[in-house]
Amino acid sequence: MEEDWNFSVEVEAVLQISKDNVISPQHEKKLNAAFGPVARRYTHKKLASDRLSIINMDTWDGKSKISPRIMMDVNDMSTEGRICRKRAMLELERQFFGNDGEEIFEDMMTVNMPEVKLTSREEVCLVLDKQTIGREVVLDREQWKHATMIYKTAYINFYVSQKMFERKKDRERAKEYVVAGTLTLTSNLKEPTAEGNAIYDLFSDDESVEDKADGGGMTGQLSEEQHQVVDRMAANTDAKKALKQWLAWEPDWKTIYSSANLSSNATANLHPFDDLMNLDMYDLMNAASDYNNLHDNVFGLIIMMGKNSPYQLGALNAQSFVERMNSHGNLIVDKNRMCLDDDTIDKLVVLKTNSGYMENTRDQCAVIKNLKLSII
Repeated sequence: MEEDWNFSVEVEAVLQISKDNVISPQHEKKLNAAFGPVARRYTHKKLASDRLSIINMDTWDGKSKISPRIMMDVNDMSTEGRICRKRAMLELERQFFGNDGEEIFEDMMTVNMPEVKLTSREEVCLVLDKQTIGREVVLDREQWKHATMIYKTAYINFYVSQKMFERKKDRERAKEYVVAGTLTLTSNLKEPTAEGNAIYDLFSDDESVEDKADGGGMTGQLSEEQHQVVDRMAANTDAKKALKQWLAWEPDWKTIYSSANLSSNATANLHPFDDLMNLDMYDLMNAASDYNNLHDNVFGLIIMMGKNSPYQLGALNAQSFVERMNSHGNLIVDKNRMCLDDDTIDKLVVLKTNSGYMENTRDQCAVIKNLKLSII
């Protein structure tokens, strides 16, 4: 019985380490912002540590909600506990670090810290997300250069698209003004020299409104292709300046989140999970917008990118876990099993959801048991 309790607290210590990786990123790679890679690196670092935090059963009365913990050396763990820890590391490395073997990187004597596999969205978010920049460092120098190149390309494309949208809106307004016979200046229209219906002078009689509004009949106007070339040149410079200013900006965390119990106001001292993971990105982006407005738009389109692009910061995690639970619930509670009570349904859903894990655990336990018997 004592051996079972010892093994249980060792397994709990492994599960405790992985909780941040389970809570934050889930499985949808496009929706985990910058916390996904940080959680993976953080989890691997904790699992690879020589010491694990386990529940101290000798001093726990079982009544307190927070269990007392002590540090245990990995070498003092049971054989089964060490196998559990190693298995957790191997599965983590297989899923996120590119390990396709049967041994963890540590045993293969390759690298101290494996490279995290990243999507382009994760790379850009690691550059821009103020909650994770510089904490549990994921990107080395070369990876940072690669990530900033992806950011630059994304920024330029976003800049060009935004300018195209503005010109389209200008053309639509120009059509409305022509029809209404009124004079209102827009960014793409040449300033007329007379009042009233002088805007008509920008168009010739033999062109349609659509052609004229596209710039064909406007003296001195560029074609859309020429506009895009100019925009890309401007965006290239703007992307560098905006990123430099964004990285230099230090949010006043305690002012922005006055009701949060933050451990420090210094950015470098804040923990990504203990302090920042549960903060509302909405407040941070509003603070960034206020700073941007007071400092002559120094962030360029970064804030807009963080709200309205594939590189959105602070996107809500998908509710895939809830969807899977509901799917299992539908399989259990069919038309012939409508009288099950809530508690029974919950238990059956948990068993259904974890059936694969339990089967694998059973097989592993059988292997361990046979191994013990052969040793004896």
